[in-house]
Amino acid sequence: MGNAHPLTRLLEEVDIAGTYWNKQHGLFKNACPTEGLFDEAEIQRILDTGLLRWPYFSILKEGQLPGVGSFTRTRMVAGRPVGGFADATKVRGHLADGATMSPFHRDAAGHRVATDPLS
Repeated sequence: MGNAHPLTRLLEEVDIAGTYWNKQHGLFKNACPTEGLFDEAEIQRILDTGLLRWPYFSILKEGQLPGVGSFTRTRMVAGRPVGGFADATKVRGHLADGATMSPFHRDAAGHRVATDPLS
């Protein structure tokens, strides 16, 4: 397959669409390279900056988005209150309670894009 993306192998050789899609879960170890993905330490660093803002990250608990106010706070920006900033303490509370966090948003074309407020 040459330089094909590793997920292409899963689609073609493992038959994800026919065997797994909407039927069962699958675990595919080492299915694609993980270099360049955020690890937990990087996510915690981004969270601690205080610059991460909803909807550029998500909190999900059992597939549901909790009320945005339950994981965000309002900050003063240029003398005005601006809501939606990640509240690190509240986010960590959700994570400790089994929620997941994803620091991604969708670009104009609908693709998932990593959000790094420090870049």
